[in-house]
Amino acid sequence: MRVPLDVTPEDVLDLCGPDTYRVYALDDVGNVLDYVTTVEVGLRHRNAAPEPETQAFTVNRGQSNDLRYALEAITHMSRTCADSLRAVSEAQADWVKTIAMAKGLPRNVAMPLPAPDRDDEEDDDYEEDEDAESSTPQNGLEAITKMIAPYVPGLMENWSAKKASDQPNPMGHLARIQGQLAPNERAFLAVLLQDSDSEAIAADLSSRTVADAVAMIRREVAKPSGAVTFPAARKERVTPRLDPALMQKVAAVAALLQPDERARLMKLGPKLMGSREAIDLAETLVPLSTEAAAEWVRNNLDEIERRFA
Repeated sequence: MRVPLDVTPEDVLDLCGPDTYRVYALDDVGNVLDYVTTVEVGLRHRNAAPEPETQAFTVNRGQSNDLRYALEAITHMSRTCADSLRAVSEAQADWVKTIAMAKGLPRNVAMPLPAPDRDDEEDDDYEEDEDAESSTPQNGLEAITKMIAPYVPGLMENWSAKKASDQPNPMGHLARIQGQLAPNERAFLAVLLQDSDSEAIAADLSSRTVADAVAMIRREVAKPSGAVTFPAARKERVTPRLDPALMQKVAAVAALLQPDERARLMKLGPKLMGSREAIDLAETLVPLSTEAAAEWVRNNLDEIERRFA
């Protein structure tokens, strides 16, 4: 801050407050010429005498402008706040010291040492007795029982699972049979299992081996139209509900369709078997070749679903 040469310490105190200031000599343009001195303004030393009471601050409105009056007011307010904070901090320090002296609070005291471990001879004797009892030899049956006891639950679970797996699973047997069939043979088996005698056909297939069932299905598929004589299907069956020629034609056509189209056609199997309109469908598909019938079914599948829905 640049000040003229006639400024007194009281003016600096009023403008900047109490502090230590270094004074430098400047030229006309503000360049530093030399260091002059260090001045302490308004600092209060520890061993200083108490300051005399000052008179109340008065401002002569005629001798200063409004800006100087505001700066002086702010300066006095800052000095008052600083004195108040100093008084509060000193009072707090005295208050803390008083409490520490009254309650005898320890200061800079080390933590107490941990209690030493008890070395009781009686405890050692008791532990030696337990070790002696645990080392007592047991007979062979008790030793074997303790050895195999942790494994008994696992063995029981394994035996139970093996017993349950020994029972035949018809769905798994049919899945193994379908895994060895060609696409047209699987379609033929799917149509056959949707017949009214599907339970008897499934039971007959479950009673046969996988190889025997696959060979029998292939023989039935290889037969010409109208010659299907599946063993379980011809028992107690006076009038077939679905023409075997149509059934073989549907199986051959389903092998040429897309998976989603084949699934939609398989859903209509039970309704085709019990509907008289299946005769019209048979008269339409049987004379056609397999490729032509597949193309006709693909183009008219939506109409077939609406008719038999």
